[in-house]
Parts: sequence; C-alpha cells; structure tokens
Amino acid sequence: MKTLNTLIIALFIFVGCNTPERESNETIELIKEDTLELTDNVNLRASKTEVLTPQDSFLMIFSSVSEMQKTADYSSLINENYGVYIISSNGAMPQIEKSYELNAAILTKKISNKAIVGELPKVVCEDFIYNKQGCFAQEINSLLDGQIWNYCDLNEKEKQAFIAVAETIKYTVIDTESYVYYFSIVDDIWALTFIDVRTPCEG
Repeated sequence: MKTLNTLIIALFIFVGCNTPERESNETIELIKEDTLELTDNVNLRASKTEVLTPQDSFLMIFSSVSEMQKTADYSSLINENYGVYIISSNGAMPQIEKSYELNAAILTKKISNKAIVGELPKVVCEDFIYNKQGCFAQEINSLLDGQIWNYCDLNEKEKQAFIAVAETIKYTVIDTESYVYYFSIVDDIWALTFIDVRTPCEG
C-alpha cells in the first residue's frame, strides 16, 4: 500500500511538472498558426489588389463620360473649387467662360469613340479637319503650350487663375467628332477642367 501511494504521488508530480510545458508548447503552436494564417491572408489580399497606372485610371474615368452623356450630368467630373473652363468663339478671338456645371445645352456633341492613347491628331483643314479620325488621348498639356489666355479678353487676375488651373492638366483628349477635353488631377482626383468647343478651320 505504501508503494502504491508512492507511485501515485510520483505520477501526480510528473504530470504537474509536464502540463505547463505542454500547454506552453501548444500555445506557441497556436500563435504560430495564427500568425501564418494572418500573413497568408495579407499576401492574398496584396496579390489581388491591382495598382492602376495613371494612364489606366484616366482611361477608366474617361470611359465614364459616355454614361454621363446619357443623363447630361457631368457634376462628378467637375471640381467644386476649380470649375470647368469652356473655350468657344464667335469670331477670330476665343472666348472663355468659367462654369460649375455642364449640360446638353453646352455640350451639344457627344463623344462617339473610346479614347485611344497615342499622338493627338493634327489640324490640316483639308478634306477632313484632322489628319486622322477618332478619339485620341495623350499625356500632354497642349493648352498650356498654346498660351490661349494671351488672345482672350481676360484681365490679369482672370489670366492668373486660368493659368493656375491650366498647369494642372495631365491629359489632352481630342475627339474629332466632338471637342477637345483637358483633364487634371486635383486633390488626387481626376477632374475635367477645360473643354474647347470650337471647330477648327472655321471663323
């Protein structure tokens, strides 16, 4: 009997000494598994996340214009602080008007083609106005290069405001069936900042 009691006591001591270690090991393994699972999930999310290039993000925004044309609601493209400048002409001198909304009365022509990234068409004024037909987008600031503000009836304050917005232009789009569009990035968001509604070779 004494021997049996001794064995029982020894067994309890053995179990008592080893249980914390086993539990500790199990806890460590669980932590490892949770960490691996978390890492795998992060990597999975990272692999599924597409980082759009500026060109891709611009084309996505421009493609939405065709949908906006159906309702003539372009408000989501216009920055509430910058507005949109509309360039027109009733004669030789260009006219510039700043607006905070666009509608069908202003944009009577609609974009008929998807934008192709490439060199912009040139005005030739022959059988066709442009040397190639379609809708073309290029990462270029042709409005700033042309310095149109020097040929308009703008006071000095208006010129400076015009130039400040013109300097933000990232893409120029020429749709030979409609207009010339200028897009800027304002506060990390694409915005339509200028539209030239003039028809080349007229006036």
